[in-house]
Amino acid sequence: ALLRRHLPGALAMEMLLGAKPIVSDALANSGLFNRLVPASEALPIAVEIAQIIASNAPLAVQAARQIVRKSEDLDEAEALLLETQIGERLARTEDAVEGPLAFMEKRPPKFQGR
Repeated sequence: ALLRRHLPGALAMEMLLGAKPIVSDALANSGLFNRLVPASEALPIAVEIAQIIASNAPLAVQAARQIVRKSEDLDEAEALLLETQIGERLARTEDAVEGPLAFMEKRPPKFQGR
């Protein structure tokens, strides 16, 4: 069931019912992976992505994950309402003040998760 959420139905069925590996090039444009990299570059690229995420405001990262996960089965109006509600909570945080302030002061932000 989870595979079907990430792949077109026909491709998910082929993978599940065919019981044989599908060449990764066939999956490259399927949306199953964010990107394909040589095995030797997998860890450095994963660390790079993690560093980028970690440099963002932690409350905003948590909120984005929550919105993506909770909105999957919502219609557009419900998803927009969820995004608005969570955005309104974020706007009242110290980190919401810190981001623009750091930008105006031309310095890296110091997010506290508050």
